Amino acid sequence: MDVVGFRSRLPTAFLLSGLVAATIVLLEPAKSAVSNWSDIGIGFSELFAKLAAPFAIAFFCMATLATLMTAAAPRRAIPMLVALYVALWAQGNLFVWDYGKLRWLAHRLARAFR
Repeated sequence: MDVVGFRSRLPTAFLLSGLVAATIVLLEPAKSAVSNWSDIGIGFSELFAKLAAPFAIAFFCMATLATLMTAAAPRRAIPMLVALYVALWAQGNLFVWDYGKLRWLAHRLARAFR
């Protein structure tokens, strides 16, 4: 793959990496926080401040993976990242299940952030 083609795909790969990381680390916890606001007891800005470091780590990991995918399979990398983002979004917004014991774990984690 030529350098120009690689460099032209990187901004898209980084944007998709940011969307995937934000969906996992920021948007899903924020959606849970809004629906259970009385149980959490912290402010919205405080919640996002606590999630800034995990988001940075998730973004770095996804950006590294996207860069490696773009270098290895340039024509398949962007569609695979789009598919990953759509799958994560659909699982979080359309296929909402009762997680049973995982719900208890989420409640325990929410209490730990107080």
